[in-house]
Amino acid sequence: KELECLYDISSLVSKSNKLAPVIPQICSRLTQAFQYPEITATRVSILNDSFGNKTHLDSVAEIKQNIYFQGEIIGYISVGFTTIVPGKNVFLIEEKKLLNKVAEEIAFLYEREQRDKNEATLNEIVRRQDRLTVLGEMTAGVAHELNTPLGNVIGFAEFIIDSSKEFNTKKDAKKIKQSALHAREIVKKLMLFSCNIPQKLENESIKSMIDEALDLLSPLLKQNHIKINFKNNCPEATASIDKVQFIQVLFNLFNNAIQASEPSDKIIIELNQSNGYITIIIQDFGIGIPIDIQDKIFDPFFTHNKQGSGNGLGLSVVHGIIKQHKGRIQFTSTPNQGTTFVISIPKKA
Repeated sequence: KELECLYDISSLVSKSNKLAPVIPQICSRLTQAFQYPEITATRVSILNDSFGNKTHLDSVAEIKQNIYFQGEIIGYISVGFTTIVPGKNVFLIEEKKLLNKVAEEIAFLYEREQRDKNEATLNEIVRRQDRLTVLGEMTAGVAHELNTPLGNVIGFAEFIIDSSKEFNTKKDAKKIKQSALHAREIVKKLMLFSCNIPQKLENESIKSMIDEALDLLSPLLKQNHIKINFKNNCPEATASIDKVQFIQVLFNLFNNAIQASEPSDKIIIELNQSNGYITIIIQDFGIGIPIDIQDKIFDPFFTHNKQGSGNGLGLSVVHGIIKQHKGRIQFTSTPNQGTTFVISIPKKA
């Protein structure tokens, strides 16, 4: 009877890679293998999940077997009775051995399930890396092929703007120039994201870069009536930085803060320096980042903007640039209360 039960359970385990659908069947089959099946109840507990019949009386006769995975207890399997059974030796030696073997089968199934989960995760990482590798190769060609014609478009547009006397012609030429500049910026972001672009590290003033990024965004600040509260706690702070890349970081984060804010809101920027690191804090009081996407915001091609309003490269590029500078970027966000980004970079390269 015990051997037949073990064979059935082994067959169930061999045909499945998941615990949840199999464990209830194991409990049912195991219950029938004991000498009092009509009053026997089996339950299995693994980590935070419980299966089987939970009504058997723990205070009366019960046998229990721990389930081990990699030397640690991850749960147990127990068999007991729903009513009190007279007598001392209510469990047979064969039943105890059966319980031990079933615990091993469950551990084996748990290991297979974990292995499949890890394999799926690794496959996803590999797919992502393959995609990024292809993107890196593709963007190198894209940049080479597009930068020259885009430069020509911008140049001729500027020539038309300077030489034409017709208002509509000038207006259209400005739109052409703006669109070409936007296209060139996308190419640049792709290159920043995909490739290790050589950095031009120089000792730069952090305050001047903050001022420059804010100056670029001044029309948007005025349009939305956003006030900037700049707490400069170290006016002379300098660091070994690629100025162009770092202004792009600040521009992205300031722009995101503006987009998240309501008209007439304020944004707090704080500059600090300690222990060889410079810290920039950017705090807004806007809509915040939804909790369910907070672990994805630095992923490439992920965007929370409305369809068509972003390319999903902003924070991914920011993360990459900060990492290249041997720094780190962290954030906290509460929906409808605001978001705070904290950048820390070493003063020296």
